[in-house]
Amino acid sequence: MKSIVLTIEPERDLVLPLSHQHALQGLVYDLIRHDPALSSELHNDKSGKTDALKLFCFSDLYGTYRYSDRMRTYPGPFRFEIRSVRDVIIDTIAERIRHDPIITVSGCACRIVNVSSDARSFPETGLHIRMNTPVSVYYTDRDGKRRYFSPEEDEFYRLVSKNLEKKYLLIYGQEYDGALRIACLSPGSCRHVVARYKGKIINAYYGEFYLEASARMLAVAYYCGLGSKNASGFGFVEQKGGNRARAVLPSSPDAQD
Repeated sequence: MKSIVLTIEPERDLVLPLSHQHALQGLVYDLIRHDPALSSELHNDKSGKTDALKLFCFSDLYGTYRYSDRMRTYPGPFRFEIRSVRDVIIDTIAERIRHDPIITVSGCACRIVNVSSDARSFPETGLHIRMNTPVSVYYTDRDGKRRYFSPEEDEFYRLVSKNLEKKYLLIYGQEYDGALRIACLSPGSCRHVVARYKGKIINAYYGEFYLEASARMLAVAYYCGLGSKNASGFGFVEQKGGNRARAVLPSSPDAQD
C-alpha cells in the first residue's frame, strides 16, 4: 500500500469548476498511461466491479485558490495526493514523473516540482477521520434509479461497511471477521454536496467520522477510500492525528530545478 504526493506548479492560473472530479481523474489516468497494459486494464474492465478492482483514490487539490462564479482559480503551486493498495499504480506514476514532469490539468500546462510519499501506521483500535473529498453511498433499484443515503440514516453506515468488507475481500482474499463500526461525530453538521460527474448527479457528504476496525481494515479505508466511486474522486479520507513519516522520492532532474 502506497501513496504519492505531488507538488504541482501551473504555468498560468488553473481554473476548475466546483465539480472537477473528472478533471483530476483525467490527470491520474494520464500519469498511469506510462504503463499501457495497466492503463488498459483500469479503463476497459467490464466485470461490473470496476471501481473496486481499481483500488485507488485521490485527493482534492491542496492550495490557495480564488472562488468566483462557481469556479476555483489556483494561481500558484498546489499539492495532490494519490493512494492505492496496488503498488504498481503508484510505482507507475512515480516512473512517469521521473521520465517527464510536465502534465496537463484541465487544459493547463503544469510542472511537477516535487514528489514525496506519505507513510502511515494504524492502531488496532480505531481512527478519527475527516473527508477530504465527499463520501457517497447508494443502491440502484430495479428501475435503474439510484437511492443515495446521508449520514443521518442507518443505511449509510451499513453500505459504507459493506463496501469496506468487499474491498478487504478483494485485497486479502478472505472475508473480514473483525470489529467494524463507523460513526459520524456530528451527523447534523455534515455538508451535503451535489456533484456532477460525466453528466450524472452524485449526492455526497463531507464530515468527520470515527472508524473502529483492525489496523488492516483501517489501512483499506485510508488507501482505497470510503464509500463508492473512489477512483472517480470521492471518499478520500484524512487521518486526524496519528503517525506520519514523509520521505522524498526520486524524481527527474528537471523536476528538481
